[in-house]
Amino acid sequence: LVLEELQRQAGPAREVRLIELRLARAADVAAFLRELAAASDTLEAAGSGGPAPVFEPVASGNSLLVAAQPGQLAIVEELVRQ
Repeated sequence: LVLEELQRQAGPAREVRLIELRLARAADVAAFLRELAAASDTLEAAGSGGPAPVFEPVASGNSLLVAAQPGQLAIVEELVRQ
């Protein structure tokens, strides 16, 4: 799903990062971050007007695959650490 989304969207290049989770379920974190991105301008502003970040839970390793611009990734990683 993340790769399909990356291929479909044009704009500034995004980084892809796998974030391992310890205390929360990946699906729950992905849902929270999707809602946050849809309801907030913070992640869009960090992306300098580029595409919204993409979040995909990886249940087998309880990880989150994130495709985002560097500024967006910094915010996402900080949110996930909390």
